[in-house]
Amino acid sequence: MHQNSHNRWTRSKGPSHDALRWVLAERARLGITAVCMSLGASDNRVTDSDLAGDAVGRAMAELTEAGVACCVAAGNDFFAHDSAQGMSYPAIFRHTLSVGSVYDSDVGPFGYLSGAKAFRSGPDHITPFSQRLHESRGGECATDIFAPGAPTTSSGIADDTGESVQHGTSQATPVVAGVLLLLQDFCLKTTGRLPSVAEVRRWLCEGAVWINDGDDEHDNVRHTGLDFRRVDALGALKACAHDFSGSPGRSSDR
Repeated sequence: MHQNSHNRWTRSKGPSHDALRWVLAERARLGITAVCMSLGASDNRVTDSDLAGDAVGRAMAELTEAGVACCVAAGNDFFAHDSAQGMSYPAIFRHTLSVGSVYDSDVGPFGYLSGAKAFRSGPDHITPFSQRLHESRGGECATDIFAPGAPTTSSGIADDTGESVQHGTSQATPVVAGVLLLLQDFCLKTTGRLPSVAEVRRWLCEGAVWINDGDDEHDNVRHTGLDFRRVDALGALKACAHDFSGSPGRSSDR
């Protein structure tokens, strides 16, 4: 996926497509079981039904079938799209694990280049920039899960001890990818096999914490008033363990 001179996304071919095809070719040899895609087209979609022939979508579908989970950032343009529900390409594909962003503590107010503003932050407040798509609107294309994505401190490039603080669904996505890898490792050690992507998705959903969009956020976007899932690593591992013990897991319905 890359941008051309008209600032439009070329989705059929490009670096992202090439990278996904490389993963398909090398996954068995290198033991690749997950792909983290912190990228997006800045558009706002509610379905993938018009993308049936898309090459990136086909590659992600093949990876999913092969047991490689594709975690994709939901997008950072909720404010820019006038608080309309939706997600960016390629998170909108139903076979991805799409990830939105929340704050995980009271870290103060923030303003963003898009115009989104959080007048205060707190645990499980959905960040004002995070795109979101509820199941009642998007069906199988809905946002799968939210995770802490702002502010996230990581390594910087200034020197060996440099730090970089970033905000975005791109920062939330690797959090979910990390939990997903824990689930895969636990399943492999417990049963001797890797789980399917469907199993991992179910464990993430069954173990998630429910959060409400608009119950305690204080920002400059309109809220859906709907409930979404926020990742919980321990809850997901318990849901996985329940499958193997025969005990009932937590309900994923809301």
